[in-house]
Amino acid sequence: MEEKIFPLPAVAGELKTMVESRLHYDSADAVVVQRVTDLRGELGVSLASPAYVIVDPASGEILRRREGALMSEESFSAWLRGDS
Repeated sequence: MEEKIFPLPAVAGELKTMVESRLHYDSADAVVVQRVTDLRGELGVSLASPAYVIVDPASGEILRRREGALMSEESFSAWLRGDS
């Protein structure tokens, strides 16, 4: 996704209006793994990878969630806009 879909014009244009944050859970440290697992639970996503969440920065409200990488440029950019 990050290499094939994010750079495409429709997706890249939508991503310019957002702040990207990544949550990696490939640590061997049990405390880090537990904290990441807890954060994913708070965000309402499973341990499936990848998972995407859009959060309103002012309210902290979760606006949209999506899991999985099988999507096209059109479907992902529509999801980013909230059109899907």
